[in-house]
Amino acid sequence: MNAKSTFKKLAMASAIALATTSAQALVIDAQFSTAPLGGTDTFMFDNINLTTVGTSTLTIRDTSGNGILDPIGTSTDTFVETGLVSAINFKLDGINIVGTPGTGLNSRYELFAVFTPPQGGPLAGLAGTTATGAVGFFTAPTNAAIFYDTSVNGTFDLGSSTQIAQFNLSPTLGGNCELPAFGQAQGSCVLNFDFASNGGINGVFTSGGNELAGSGVIARVDFNVDKLATPFSPIFPGGPGSDQVRQLSSSGSLEFIPEPGVAGLLGIGLLALGAVRRRRTR
Repeated sequence: MNAKSTFKKLAMASAIALATTSAQALVIDAQFSTAPLGGTDTFMFDNINLTTVGTSTLTIRDTSGNGILDPIGTSTDTFVETGLVSAINFKLDGINIVGTPGTGLNSRYELFAVFTPPQGGPLAGLAGTTATGAVGFFTAPTNAAIFYDTSVNGTFDLGSSTQIAQFNLSPTLGGNCELPAFGQAQGSCVLNFDFASNGGINGVFTSGGNELAGSGVIARVDFNVDKLATPFSPIFPGGPGSDQVRQLSSSGSLEFIPEPGVAGLLGIGLLALGAVRRRRTR
């Protein structure tokens, strides 16, 4: 096989690999270790199951000042969400629970994702309606922080907590939330964060011996809104310029995935390696 033919085949295979990785993202196996924090737990995981602690507060503001929730695409109405999320367990292969109560999490420490100022900054962005009458929340640059809390009482305690991770909303992948209709209380959100910083403590989140922070890794969070105390209204009850404030609870999961460009390069590298090996065996 000549070099030109090999290149063409690699290019075609690379395009297939890129399409595959964009359609079905690779989930990264990661290691969580409490050793840098003075603990003794170390385990592998690929999924973190999440649940809210108490409720989050979601506020929509009639920024346009016309008294109605405007359609997405034309809306300048904004939303801000603040609250806490608790990690309840880690899973490996999406099934087997690791780090269960009695071996660490919820026994000697708790993990909290905080998006209440000043710790992480609120989730924020544009709010509006879609063509189906749903309420959509399209996020703007925002972030959240993860804390390791050694006071095990089901409540985030800043005095006994150490920041171990910083999530910044991905400027390219971003995400959105959608509640199916004004009269319904459930919906879903998929948010993609750059895993940007571990608060200056190395060795807590790693993969293959390398730090996950700043390594081209996306933290993909899939939230399900389980309960919304009162449905949103297409008309702001308080009139132009007013707010709609709602309490909600949710559950979900977090997975680490490579950024699309990194996943594509990984696929190309594997294909090239395979071609070299095949050529050497001939």
